[in-house]
Amino acid sequence: MAELDAYQRGWGQGWPADRRADTVTVTDGQSVKLAVHRGVAPIVAYLLGQTVRGVGRNRGYALRGDWCWGYGNRAIRGSNRPSNHSWGLAVDLNAPNNPMSPRLVTDMPEWMVGLWKSHMFRWGGDYRRRKDAMHYEFIGTPDDAERLIIRLGDVTPLVAPTAQPGDDGEPVLRMGSSGPWVVKLQTILSGPFGFALGKIDGVFGRRTSAAVKKVQRQHRLGDDGVVGAKTWAVLNAGSAPKQISLTLRSSGAQVARLQTLLNEWKKAPRLATDGQFGERTRNAVIEFQRAVGLGADGIVGPRTWARLLQATGHAA
Repeated sequence: MAELDAYQRGWGQGWPADRRADTVTVTDGQSVKLAVHRGVAPIVAYLLGQTVRGVGRNRGYALRGDWCWGYGNRAIRGSNRPSNHSWGLAVDLNAPNNPMSPRLVTDMPEWMVGLWKSHMFRWGGDYRRRKDAMHYEFIGTPDDAERLIIRLGDVTPLVAPTAQPGDDGEPVLRMGSSGPWVVKLQTILSGPFGFALGKIDGVFGRRTSAAVKKVQRQHRLGDDGVVGAKTWAVLNAGSAPKQISLTLRSSGAQVARLQTLLNEWKKAPRLATDGQFGERTRNAVIEFQRAVGLGADGIVGPRTWARLLQATGHAA
């Protein structure tokens, strides 16, 4: 039975389609920077890190940035079939020391090869005919990748797509993005919008993407899953509950959103966005209320919430 290619496994079209927009850059934390599909980026980031650091008593395998490649919109050499590189699902590592050859030529340790293979990457050194020891390609489906990413948890180092500021200074976010802005996005989606995202981890994965697309469909924005200026406007406008009432010892996603807004207002984060309304959060609320001329009781009702949204550049 013929093996399924990446298209048949659910990754969309490969070469000659240009999939560069679906890639992000991952790094080993040193000199290597590889463009790969955002759906496998956390996995590749983890494997690169383990490769250079070593596993257990196994010494790390040094990688050279100028000897390693990722995404490339091309066909398999000598054929008209798309290369896995054209999806961003393949990487080549230390090519000069691991060349394509009739016989296996490699300086890669066995533990490293086993590590990559255990995370659903086929190694070119196992090819039956011409060996390609530099080459690793992901052979799973998008769902397989998601399960692996969940198992791995928070993975660094991962370089997210370049954030382009939106109209309100908020960056464009998409699958593969990570960091504080994604925490803010997930807090809004899981709080006021009520999506069950699980852990708010700051990693824009498939659950976050599905929630964004649903919001976009509901507001007729086109469900591309990319959070730009128009989507941010909808999210920010919908994040102000009409009957909000937060006080000392309140907890949850709305409190985390409150803490995020207070930190934005101060221009220097100083509150933990842990969703716990403690004394420090209450004091910050009182400080804000005094600054904008509201009754300084430390209670966040509709008026305080609306003024906070306005003060941070988010329309209430």
